[in-house]
Amino acid sequence: MIPLSGQRVVITGAAQGLGAAIARVFARAGADLVLVDLSAEGLAEVGAACGGRAKLITADLADAEATRAALAEITDGPVHTLIHNAAILQPEP
Repeated sequence: MIPLSGQRVVITGAAQGLGAAIARVFARAGADLVLVDLSAEGLAEVGAACGGRAKLITADLADAEATRAALAEITDGPVHTLIHNAAILQPEP
């Protein structure tokens, strides 16, 4: 992966699974991260695994007002990449 120093990456659904794995890869490449998820505990673990390179935002993105509030927290510079990974899996037989 190319170095991403100085690049800002926003990742939703970042507290576990694919989102957490993506966050770790981008952190290793030097990106500055903004991680968004409903789980504050999961975000804290992923943020620590990313070496402190992440701003953590706890928000329920299924709620429009909570999503607006989360976006309002991203004010200290441009966003270069958005990975909208947040989802709810409801498997059915």
